[in-house]
This record gives sequence, C-alpha cells and structure tokens, in this order.
Amino acid sequence: MKINNRSEEVISYNLFDTPVDEKLDSITELASIICETPISLITILDDKRQYFKSNKGLKINETKIEDSFCQHALHTPNEVLVVNDTQSDGRFVGNQLVLKDPHIRFYAGAPLITKNKNVLGTLCVMDRKPRKFAENKKRVLQILAKKAMNILEMHKSFNDLHNTVKLTNERLIKITQNITLGIFELEVSQTGNMRFLFLS
Repeated sequence: MKINNRSEEVISYNLFDTPVDEKLDSITELASIICETPISLITILDDKRQYFKSNKGLKINETKIEDSFCQHALHTPNEVLVVNDTQSDGRFVGNQLVLKDPHIRFYAGAPLITKNKNVLGTLCVMDRKPRKFAENKKRVLQILAKKAMNILEMHKSFNDLHNTVKLTNERLIKITQNITLGIFELEVSQTGNMRFLFLS
C-alpha cells in the first residue's frame, strides 16, 4: 500500500536511535572526501527532530527540527540545496548551529527520496567557512544519496519481512492453542513404527 504521508513513511523505516551502520558511514566519509568538507551527515527528519543516522565530523547525534538545515530540502526532492554562506541567508541568521558550535557557514544537501517520492532527510556536507559548490559535486551528492537510500530500503525490506514472519508465528501459536482436538504431525516408518514429530 502506498504511503502518501511523509511523517508516516519516516516512522515506517524505523531509523531513529538505531545502531551505527558501516555501509552508511562509508558513504558519508566518501562524500566528505570528494566534497572536501570536514562534516558529512545522513539525516532523518520527523516533525520534531533531526537525527543523524550517519555522522562524520559532529559531536552531536541530533538537533531540534527548527535548527535543521535539511528541513529546507524536504519539499524539493529533485534539487541539491546549497547555501554558500549561512550568514548571508535569511533562513539561517538565528540558527543555533550557525551562531554557536559547530559554527556552520556552508551547507549542501541531497534529498533521500523514497519509492513513494517522500523525502526522509538528506545526505549533506558542511563546512565552517563559506565556499562555492561545483555542479559536478552536486551530482556526486545525488548519486551517493541514491546509494544511501538503497541501503535504507534494504533494511526496511528486511525489517518488514522479519515482522511478517513474527506475526505469522504468533498467529500460528494462537491457532494451535485454541483448537480443541489439537494439531499433530505423525511419522510412519517403512517397518510400520510410528512417532509424533509435533503435537499441540
């Protein structure tokens, strides 16, 4: 079933407060190397906070949604949001990440787009000094964001399958517990010997 609500879909991926993922960390590291920035993140946003699923260069693991740069990329899934100098952009003049540590001056973020065309967050790079961002580096971010999204989709598929199997097992147990006569599996050998393999 297609999910049209972005918040609903973010929840369905179950990404908040989850363990480190080495595959995602390799993508953020690669983004940082190619774009020559000290900070690179894979961010996931709900209605209240921005969580860093992968984090290279920051000491914090999340921010309030109002301090998120990536919130401005949610509604433009086909574009890389670039802010060459945060102090010259009215959207960020009061931002705590600009005014205080880590004093962000440059930002570029490529949206993480689901199959339903919702944006979970971004793959972004940041710097503590203003800078320009070449078109080919925008394309690099988009390619790496797509690879990150493939990994997130794979995790979601695995989790969905696990939950389905768990639910099926729970239902089977309930059925066998409520059948009056019970369910059994009987093995009969060639010599006529019989034994129960399963009995509810």
